[in-house]
Amino acid sequence: MRAIQPLCLVVVVVVVVCVGPVAGWAGAGSSRASKITALSCGTKTNMTVGEQVAIESPNFPLNYPVDYRCQYEITCNERNATQLTFVCPWFSLESSTNCINDRFIVKYRDLPRKTYCGTNSPNGVITTDGWTRITFFSNPLTPVATGFSCTLICNNRT
Repeated sequence: MRAIQPLCLVVVVVVVVCVGPVAGWAGAGSSRASKITALSCGTKTNMTVGEQVAIESPNFPLNYPVDYRCQYEITCNERNATQLTFVCPWFSLESSTNCINDRFIVKYRDLPRKTYCGTNSPNGVITTDGWTRITFFSNPLTPVATGFSCTLICNNRT
């Protein structure tokens, strides 16, 4: 009787699934014409439910400049009945202890501000109401990172 040799097959399956909005795009099936333009530094903007805004570090996707400060103030109307959701598919700032060098600061409602740096991003953060102030700061040393690209989405509070 002859021994049966095992038959081994290597099957590689690659599945790419994107869940949620991608920064800069309006949604599934959208074309380049629907690309969201990133807000300019210093912008104060008002949104309504369903709207999205994009923010990016200067020069993104290239290194951001040194000694730079930029602030955004974003309101989703009606502020007390809405919330803002952060979607940040790209986030790479200089990493430092307690984010003392380059940093991305998110302030909302009466809560203490939250500071992010390195690859620790605000992706998935949901504000407690429809208002936030975001500050990006880079120190005067040589930049070491490409920065960030985030979309903020105005939703009804759940």
